[in-house]
Amino acid sequence: MKRAYLLGDTYCIKNALKAAGCKWDPGRKAWYKDFEWDDVDHVKMWVHGRPGIRNRGSFSVELEKLADADA
Repeated sequence: MKRAYLLGDTYCIKNALKAAGCKWDPGRKAWYKDFEWDDVDHVKMWVHGRPGIRNRGSFSVELEKLADADA
């Protein structure tokens, strides 16, 4: 699993991100969601496919590996 952080200008799509199950990380000042995908392009396609987001906002995606649950 990877955590995808959406960094940058996401204010105009914040309601759509919240409706899509994303959560706000106040420390990083970024929206995030956990995915099984290992590549940024997959995440970007998912984000741009959400209602209310298509071609809005200017953001980048940063993936971070989540710690294994067995560890």
